[in-house]
Amino acid sequence: MRNIYLLCLFLFVPFYGLLAQTIQKTDADRKLIISLAGGYAAEDLNWSIAGNAAGRNPNVLSELIWKDLKGPSLNLNVKYKFWRQLFFEGSFSSKFTTSGHVSDTDYGEDNRNAQSFRVVLNSNTGKRLLSTAALGYNLPVVEKLIAALSVGYFINKQLLYLKDYNQSVDDPVNSSYKTKWTGVFFKVEPSYQLSRLVGLAASFKYYQANYNAKGDWNLITDFQHPVSYTHVANGYGIETALKVNYHLTRNLSVFVVANYLKWDTGKGTDKLYQTNGQTPETQLNGVNSKGYGFNAGLNMLF
Repeated sequence: MRNIYLLCLFLFVPFYGLLAQTIQKTDADRKLIISLAGGYAAEDLNWSIAGNAAGRNPNVLSELIWKDLKGPSLNLNVKYKFWRQLFFEGSFSSKFTTSGHVSDTDYGEDNRNAQSFRVVLNSNTGKRLLSTAALGYNLPVVEKLIAALSVGYFINKQLLYLKDYNQSVDDPVNSSYKTKWTGVFFKVEPSYQLSRLVGLAASFKYYQANYNAKGDWNLITDFQHPVSYTHVANGYGIETALKVNYHLTRNLSVFVVANYLKWDTGKGTDKLYQTNGQTPETQLNGVNSKGYGFNAGLNMLF
């Protein structure tokens, strides 16, 4: 029996070493990598407007703050190397809100003084969808370290709600705010083989964005519906992530990843659509959003 164990060990060790070396050498050179992941994500978003187009009277007239918008997330990423070290990469990620709240506050004087109105509402439904498409190049840096450089186009959409579940009224608050960030992005993704079966990857994305949003205040009869007002501005986003891979076989690996996102705009325009046909404009002071997520998934390598 002891001889059989030794024989199995003698056969397995070279095979295991060959497998590990093959994984290490060919991961970055795979023709196609499909990644599927699921997890948990959370985000905040806020914006404010001034009293007039010059940003005064007062400098903050109305402010909305969404907090703790949490829920499950799903992610799909496809990377296809079509010529030497050049590749195409497409991704789609979604997050569905199941809990959260939002505050709506108005002020009568500069710097958020003389509060004239405030309400805190539910925001436990909604979603975020982020799609990207990019061309890139795998750049060898040193042994075991490769940096994937890519540039592409993205669309980031968010749907947020303001809800009041008061059953004593016939028409409860059920207002919405829909955002759309679009533009180009740049990505740097270094990956390093820590051991024969374990790899570590980090990524940094910079998004240059055009921002457009539409809001519907469902209970205000003086505003048009379903578009009561719009926001337009220019902005940017950053996303960082850290991922750990573990190979199960030559063509299959599992991973865990954590990421952080931040989106900001500069000053823009808030345009109101009234039922009398008038469309007054004021200054959008800015839009700020941030979030994080944790995911676990599976890589299929071909």
